[in-house]
Amino acid sequence: MTFAMTDPDQNLFALKLLELARMLEPEGNRVQFVRNCEKQGIRGFLQSYPQVWRQITDDPPREGITPDRDYLVSRAAFALRSAAWQEQLLRVLADHQIPALAIKGVSLSMTLYGDLGRREFGDVDLLIDPGDAPKACSVLNDFGLRPVRPPFIGPGQEAALYRYSKARVFCGKGQGEHLDLHWRLLSAWIGADLLPFHEAWERAQVLRREGLKTWRTLGPEDTLVFVALHGFQDGWPKLKQLLDLTIALQVLPYRWERVLELSRYRACLVERAVELAVRLFQIPHPGEMTHHYSDDQHALAAWLMMARASRTPQRSLLHPRLWSCSSEEALRRRLDALFTPALDDILSVDLPLPLVPLYRLVRAFRLIGKAVSRSKNPEE
Repeated sequence: MTFAMTDPDQNLFALKLLELARMLEPEGNRVQFVRNCEKQGIRGFLQSYPQVWRQITDDPPREGITPDRDYLVSRAAFALRSAAWQEQLLRVLADHQIPALAIKGVSLSMTLYGDLGRREFGDVDLLIDPGDAPKACSVLNDFGLRPVRPPFIGPGQEAALYRYSKARVFCGKGQGEHLDLHWRLLSAWIGADLLPFHEAWERAQVLRREGLKTWRTLGPEDTLVFVALHGFQDGWPKLKQLLDLTIALQVLPYRWERVLELSRYRACLVERAVELAVRLFQIPHPGEMTHHYSDDQHALAAWLMMARASRTPQRSLLHPRLWSCSSEEALRRRLDALFTPALDDILSVDLPLPLVPLYRLVRAFRLIGKAVSRSKNPEE
């Protein structure tokens, strides 16, 4: 099942999306607004509704706006190139006995929107088992890909990267050849052990598209949990993420009880994400309506505050009310997230391999240093 783009009722859905886009970026002329829609990853979707899109742009478009057809053609071409490159990367990993799931990108475009080019994205994302991460990075290096950040690190730093981080970014030689190689789906701020690879692999669904070999991606419930939690992890900076979640709630063949089960100690956060989508887009709730937000205006204000923030939420995600587990487990997980070394912590010092666990102390000392600095300079 895919989103019914031709359904006249969906014009109201597109109008709501347009309204949210205007709230998020209230300043600027039509040229700037179209560019904002591109930045938010929703231009192609809105163009599917001519009556709505005419409220945004002119025909022919004003100077500075890519014509509609040219924009869709360029996005479709990029999606096809990305799909072909994704297939190549999956084959390289499979040749070295490294199973991988293709996530986000073309996979979400297919499962939610019904075609490779319907969803806008900028790179290829693959998920592998954490134990395969060192080997996979070496294989990709030999294949000609180069890590973007950090490009060169010591053995201890590399071991810490695999132990504490969730992904590494690579680039190829061709245009648009960017890969996010994930060995965890979510950061410690949400829950690094949620949706582990071996379980996600067993629940995976197989996608098919003419001209491409079949590939595996997250199953319906895993997809919904990931989209919901990933949105909160980033702070919902792009309307595309909220759009993905809203459409996922309508088209995926999931069981709501299973979604909450897979969410485990973050079920409360998934409920909040779903309630946001339900209230902002006025769609049916998949289960019993939660009331984490007092009303629609409260949900709108909460989303705008997150989406307009200059930083990801991180520590605000550790608030006690955002956990669906005992207070003792929540406290343990909050402390673990707070003292999990970030990339900057790992890059700040090159520890030898036997001392990799001490990166947690590096993290602690750097947090103390930042707190002291803020106390001396409260205006920063």
